[in-house]
Amino acid sequence: MTSHNPIASVGHAGLLVALVASVYAVMASVAGARRGARRLERSGLVASYASTSLVAFSSAVMFFLLLSNDYSVKYVQMHSDASMPWIYKLTSFWGGLDGSIMWWALLLCAFSSLAVYLNRERHKELLPYVVAVLYTVIAFFIFLILFEKRPFDVFLTEAPRIGKGLNPFLQNPYMATQPPSLYVGFVAATVPFAFRPRPVIPGNLDDSWFASPPLDDRLWEFLLQGPGSVPWGPTELGWGASGAGIRQKTRFLPGFPPGVLAPI
Repeated sequence: MTSHNPIASVGHAGLLVALVASVYAVMASVAGARRGARRLERSGLVASYASTSLVAFSSAVMFFLLLSNDYSVKYVQMHSDASMPWIYKLTSFWGGLDGSIMWWALLLCAFSSLAVYLNRERHKELLPYVVAVLYTVIAFFIFLILFEKRPFDVFLTEAPRIGKGLNPFLQNPYMATQPPSLYVGFVAATVPFAFRPRPVIPGNLDDSWFASPPLDDRLWEFLLQGPGSVPWGPTELGWGASGAGIRQKTRFLPGFPPGVLAPI
């Protein structure tokens, strides 16, 4: 098998274009808001949707590579195996650090586009700044994926014929759902964060600062599904009664940082 993989190259190219679109969305949104150029603002909005679509496309490419057992891609070979059930092949997407950052970026893009779309009429004056904040964060993660983690890298020599498989500790139904749940909670917190400067940036210094987007109250449900809130420990690690106590005492920890920072 040669080192060239056109499918992986397409996935990598999608992320490259997504990075360009994200940077343009940030620059066009801020410049349009500062100059009062509505067409420039709209172009930034379109670029934000394009960035989300491209990240979703590249993620779909990674899912395809995992399900097709394409071991010419290093990430697939290191975290998947043909003998695994298909559900754990999908879990392999966030089973390694490279893929988990890509999964984080995908969720962040989805939440960002949804928040921008739902507030396109309610917060027109603030929306360009919200787009700028959200897609600055997204651009950072895409940059990290492209130039540090590189999940679409392929073997330069002949590819292995078998995969190493997913970490056995992660081949558990609870671990197939618990990390995405935590990710949803942490990623969703970026949305209310992007709306926090709304009374300051446009200059409307009123009590709207205290109002929280509806998402503020719902992300806790995902954050509180922490490492101690699922029976993964007793099943995989053999925890006893002391383990149950640890789970109850630590289940609130994922929600602690946002809880401390919420009043800021």
